[in-house]
Amino acid sequence: MSSYKRENEYIRLLSDRPQTVHELATKLFISEPTVRRDVIALKEKDLLICERGLVSLKVNSPDKRIPLFVRDMEHTDEKKEIALKAVSYIKNGSVIM
Repeated sequence: MSSYKRENEYIRLLSDRPQTVHELATKLFISEPTVRRDVIALKEKDLLICERGLVSLKVNSPDKRIPLFVRDMEHTDEKKEIALKAVSYIKNGSVIM
């Protein structure tokens, strides 16, 4: 698994609750030293916090990336309203870019 994919997996796993290195390694099917190296790299990016053996997401990180699965669940009514409005502008044979 690439480091970028692992980074997204860490964000996904830690969005629920803080977890230990052992829990993360088990859930990601990787070794604990790999998790520790990844955690150090993500701490340098200011995304994670490690306290008392627990790894957690930094609440107000400067990196404002919000995982897609979280954004997908937000503002669903507004998104549907926008989509219905957009449909009224589309005609047969239209090209949308």
